[in-house]
Amino acid sequence: MDRMGNAKKLVFKIMWEDIRMTGKNKEGYPDPTASKAIRAADHMPEHTYKDYCILRAMAYRMGLKITRIKDLGSGKEWSR
Repeated sequence: MDRMGNAKKLVFKIMWEDIRMTGKNKEGYPDPTASKAIRAADHMPEHTYKDYCILRAMAYRMGLKITRIKDLGSGKEWSR
């Protein structure tokens, strides 16, 4: 990818993190719609979370710790 494509990705990532962390757009105004959408996109689905809880409990009993989980279907990863 060219340098401009990488720059655009970096700017988007910074804006994404800014909205996610503060709930405000780049002008500084509250943007609850974008904040809710970003929070929902980052959230682990309920059926995956239930299975994660079971795996975490089993790992704990064996003295292990699960640090990340990946959905093979969608390719999304969550860190816990």
